[in-house]
Amino acid sequence: MSEIRVTYSGLVAFAIGSSSIITGLVFTMIITRSLTLTEFGSWSIIGSLIVYPLVLGPIVWFWTTREVARGSESGKTSTITISFFSLIGIAIYLLIIYFFNQTTEIEYFILLFALILIPTELFKQLFLSIGLAYKPHKSEIGVFIFELSKIALAVIFLYVFQMGLIGVILAVSFSNAAASIFVYLIIKEKIKGKFRIEYVKKWIKLFWIPIFPNLSNMINNLDVIIFTVLTGSLGGVAYWAVSRAIARIVHNSVKINKAVYPKLLECGRKEYLQDNIVRISYFAFPLTALSLAFAKPALFALNPGFIVAVPVIWILVFSSFSKTFSDAFSQALLGYEKVDIKKNANFKDYFRSKLVVVPTLRAFQRLSYISILAFVLFFVSPWSPSEVEMVTYWAIIALATHIPLTFYLYIMVRKEFSLKIKWKPMLKYLAASVLVFGIAFWSSDQYLKYDESIFVFLPNLLMFVIPTIFGYFGLTYLVDKETRKLCSAVFKELKKGKK
Repeated sequence: MSEIRVTYSGLVAFAIGSSSIITGLVFTMIITRSLTLTEFGSWSIIGSLIVYPLVLGPIVWFWTTREVARGSESGKTSTITISFFSLIGIAIYLLIIYFFNQTTEIEYFILLFALILIPTELFKQLFLSIGLAYKPHKSEIGVFIFELSKIALAVIFLYVFQMGLIGVILAVSFSNAAASIFVYLIIKEKIKGKFRIEYVKKWIKLFWIPIFPNLSNMINNLDVIIFTVLTGSLGGVAYWAVSRAIARIVHNSVKINKAVYPKLLECGRKEYLQDNIVRISYFAFPLTALSLAFAKPALFALNPGFIVAVPVIWILVFSSFSKTFSDAFSQALLGYEKVDIKKNANFKDYFRSKLVVVPTLRAFQRLSYISILAFVLFFVSPWSPSEVEMVTYWAIIALATHIPLTFYLYIMVRKEFSLKIKWKPMLKYLAASVLVFGIAFWSSDQYLKYDESIFVFLPNLLMFVIPTIFGYFGLTYLVDKETRKLCSAVFKELKKGKK
């Protein structure tokens, strides 16, 4: 019997994701108030470089999720294979930093030390991919453990031992390990059995399917490297990283769609997506409004020096909103695709499938984004604009190149699923968000006092944020039938979850 419960798993994922908003911002606040602007920019660059050694991971993660969801026992094989890929990833990373070190001011030892992130990240993602197909509502707790331990360890390494950037690397690595151990205990029965070479042969034969979309991720992560090389500004990278951290709050709403992908793999019922689009909107609109209304206070809380980047956040918030829906549409299209269970499927069948078409669209979008960014920075940087101005151009390009992708994926989903979106409740969510958070924006601008002590400022900020959030939920409950149905579904699923 399937343990994938779409509503319950989605609610658990969203609840943990919502708490991750807080823990993620707390972690960012700890490091932005402990590291210099240059060190924080260096941390952002390390995050971009680490993407490339992880390139082989999706070969295992992608197929393991699909196979476990359909009853295959490939967990043991995937675990052994990912161990081998970790060694290859470390070798790739050593090669990258050897050349990259010639163009930046980051200490080579710090770049070298960061290689411990590679195996811990590979194993964490593998176990989460198995958990997604097996017990998504339980394995998602591993993400929460990662977030909590990351904060605790950051406090120890940065405040107690004063370890700087090395402490940040250790905090993330140990947190990856903690999450991996927890999820392993949940999924360990799926890792029993023998190593089966036929799985590896299949993964290698079809490696290009999961690698192809990951290549577009690699292209996308070139933005930080291109910006650093063309402008030489680690401060600009820091402004970008902290603004994106706040804007990503919006993207958390897609987690309500977490279990749709494995459920579509399992049984292929299209109606799961219909209701989830409305549910995503219910959280995406207020999170967008929240990020816009409190952008200035959020930056001040992270570090008063970042407050000049408010315009960057406002632009990136809409980019994150667009990405929320494009990711939901992509998950649905990939989950409903059945080409990989056809015994006679050939190269042409795979090439025409959504497993290739969707990543191809993303690759075109990201390639255009990187190309335009490089072109603009190449011609603008000689004029010596400020760091914030250059990052603002960067944000505008990110937004302008992503919106067309979202619309095209929506057209594909509407055609594949005969999707009929319920616009009336979504317009209510939009109106409620504008009203409630508009009032919050005005009142905080008038009455919020910006005290440099975080222990004074943060409680004052929460006095504006918390009532506003409750105001949105209360208003939508009163005026919207779909909200009342969602609340009823929440209580029912919570009761089931206790059984």
